[in-house]
Amino acid sequence: MKFGAKLPGVKRIWAERSVNVALRSVLEYFSQGEAVSVEAFRATCMFMTFQRKRWQRVIHQAEIVWGCGVLLFAALLMGGCSSVVVPPLRLAATAAPTTASVNAFLRQWPTRGDRQFFGTLYLHGRRMTVIGRLHYMSTTDIRLTVATELGQMLFDTRFNWAGPHVLHCQSEFPKVVASGICADMKLALHLPKPPVGLKVHSHSATLQQENSFRWTFNWTFAGAKGEVVSQRVNRHASLFGGNTTVVRYSDYNGNLFPGQITLYRRKLNYSLRLNFTDQRKY
Repeated sequence: MKFGAKLPGVKRIWAERSVNVALRSVLEYFSQGEAVSVEAFRATCMFMTFQRKRWQRVIHQAEIVWGCGVLLFAALLMGGCSSVVVPPLRLAATAAPTTASVNAFLRQWPTRGDRQFFGTLYLHGRRMTVIGRLHYMSTTDIRLTVATELGQMLFDTRFNWAGPHVLHCQSEFPKVVASGICADMKLALHLPKPPVGLKVHSHSATLQQENSFRWTFNWTFAGAKGEVVSQRVNRHASLFGGNTTVVRYSDYNGNLFPGQITLYRRKLNYSLRLNFTDQRKY
């Protein structure tokens, strides 16, 4: 609702009708033919005009308060009612990665794979155990299939050059969430090459880049091997905090691909933790 939007029709009509009825009663009184001075009639009309303007000011102020209330309610609904909580990133007190180790890790990052997983999906406060398959021919051509632990299909999605596509979706499952999860998984698999602008800290290294859509990407690397542990993608900014995706990588166990990837997206009110059961390359 725009700032200063109109009050609901019933309240506004009632307020204006009360003024019109009062003014009509005065005019009917003077039209009864009784002798009334011109000054008295003029004073009465001026008084009623003043009252009418006063009511109009009251209605205008009420409209402003109504519009502000709706905006505040929308802000609380969109930003304060999300059940998704992104935990803080905790890094072990190990040696900081070097530019060479991060560059070597990014060069060896698998760009093709076919991996099965089990995990946990939190959606609008509801918890579901899921299983599925992640198949990708490149970091921009992936297919993500997710089902319940009993084998019932939740959604089947694919991401290619034209963006995310929902191939199949359960009737009770929101398609916008399925499409968003597919797009976020594509972001999780896409890492920068080479790491231009890498900043090395005491126990980690960070990298920030921006694409042509003015999305901001922030990666965090840790460990002697320079493994990626976190990614934060800030999309277009908005009044209510923008649309941000957070990705966490863990459980490498000596492999090039993480054993666990967790996706968070507060705007869609979901989080998805995937535990991969194998580390086979495509």
